Amino acid sequence: AEVTGVQTCALPISTTCACWGERKKDIKRRDTTCYQIVTGGPGNHLDCWTLDPQEGTLAKEACNTGNQARDFTTVCFGWDREYVYAGSTSGDFTAVHVKHNLMHSVTAACTNGVTALCARRAEGSDNDELLVGGGDGAIVQFEGRGRHYLKTGQVTLEGGVTALQPGEGGRLLAGTSYGFLYAVELAEGGAALRCLQESHFKPVTGVAYPPAESTMFATCSVDGTVRVWDVSDYQVTAKGTCQVKLTGNPTCLGFTGEVVFSGWRDGKIRAHDAEDGELLWAIDNCHRGGVTALAVAHNRKFLVSGGEEGEVRVWEIRTREMILHLKQHTMTVTSLQIFEDDRSEERRVGKECRS
Repeated sequence: AEVTGVQTCALPISTTCACWGERKKDIKRRDTTCYQIVTGGPGNHLDCWTLDPQEGTLAKEACNTGNQARDFTTVCFGWDREYVYAGSTSGDFTAVHVKHNLMHSVTAACTNGVTALCARRAEGSDNDELLVGGGDGAIVQFEGRGRHYLKTGQVTLEGGVTALQPGEGGRLLAGTSYGFLYAVELAEGGAALRCLQESHFKPVTGVAYPPAESTMFATCSVDGTVRVWDVSDYQVTAKGTCQVKLTGNPTCLGFTGEVVFSGWRDGKIRAHDAEDGELLWAIDNCHRGGVTALAVAHNRKFLVSGGEEGEVRVWEIRTREMILHLKQHTMTVTSLQIFEDDRSEERRVGKECRS
């Protein structure tokens, strides 16, 4: 210990998860003055640590997990600290008896690895109710004690589960890798699921307000989504989705309030309904190399687009036909601005591009 009284100890280099276990119990299962911690990681690394604050010592004891080979990703204690649970990249969880540091069971739970884990007391019994979050988006609920766990509920979320927090009355908060926050209730008869908040989970490439309107706005992102947001509560009111493996990333955005127009790396302009996010139509082959800038005419009859190779083109929205092509730039068009006078719009757009 240092002169400050702070105990220092080097953890194994492979430690990827840890859990605080409050007071360590004695042989009669009564709380002592020592504290306990569990750490886990790849290579079957699962250790119990005892912290004695009076002596200033931190002792380690490896958990006996038999001949299994696991890479542990997350750990938690049961509600009464009788068991430690460790989730792994294999999609299962290991139950270790704390008193003897001995593995009692391994239970399959999900695919793509266990990414979140928490436990609480099962209603009406002394069993643990274990909530397992997977990289496949599943939250699976188990009830049991040591050697046997029964699956009692399951729900699948959008994106891999990254965080779980139990609440009162069986409620559960869950976060996912796709930027969603859910309120979840699991039961044998089914599951209640409510999205509390969502967001883009990759870089946002475009933001647009409709003309003379500030109560909503639209965004597009490298995650392949186009979303409309309500400013009063920042909830998503509509969402359109494209497969970026096929379309490339979205690069620019225009918003009228009724329709969201977006330009993409595959050279297309796409239109999504602002009420439900449905794809209304797409204009193919707008620009070779991708659409890089987009603007909507004030009369909402025309779109002006800029491309990777310096072209500026005007499109009639009703027919989706190109009515003007300008080529003065030799490099990528990054921004477009349309004059308020729609009668001279096409001519003035051309002057802007040449200036």
